[in-house]
Amino acid sequence: SIHGKYGRIKISKILENNDIVNADKYFSEKLISEKNIPDFCKGKLTYVTEKSIDGIVKRKDRKLKVFDFVIINKRKPVFLIETNFYTTSGTKIGINQNEYTDLLSDIAGCNKKHNKDYRFMWVTDGNYWLTSDGESRYNNLKLNYFRRDYELLNYNLLSKKLPLLIKKYLN
Repeated sequence: SIHGKYGRIKISKILENNDIVNADKYFSEKLISEKNIPDFCKGKLTYVTEKSIDGIVKRKDRKLKVFDFVIINKRKPVFLIETNFYTTSGTKIGINQNEYTDLLSDIAGCNKKHNKDYRFMWVTDGNYWLTSDGESRYNNLKLNYFRRDYELLNYNLLSKKLPLLIKKYLN
């Protein structure tokens, strides 16, 4: 069944179409720190799936946050990506919205505290965003939280903007 995996499949293809290499097989640990990034990642853009970043925890339970994707550049995690596909409104989108707005703020705090340069991206898509409720939610998120051009995207925007993001932040 593709249900629940669509976003991961779509983003994997977008990353690979932009010469970002899947490095999952080179990671034996779920937790990424700059000390355990393998030599395979040296000198190339890579990504891994379902990994945590040392020092980034969820506010709700203080457990390490597992990201859907982590893009690594020069052996350093740079983009931390979550992806969701919503066909209807419901409690799940509200839960994710709260967690991701908190993460956005917490990652900015982590960057200042630990001299890091992580960037959080929420890549979301689906029919929900075409409804009046979805459009209202999106506008609120862009106006009040996700203000940078890379922080809240759909799959099409990610595909279009990724080459520019690579040029701007990863070279």
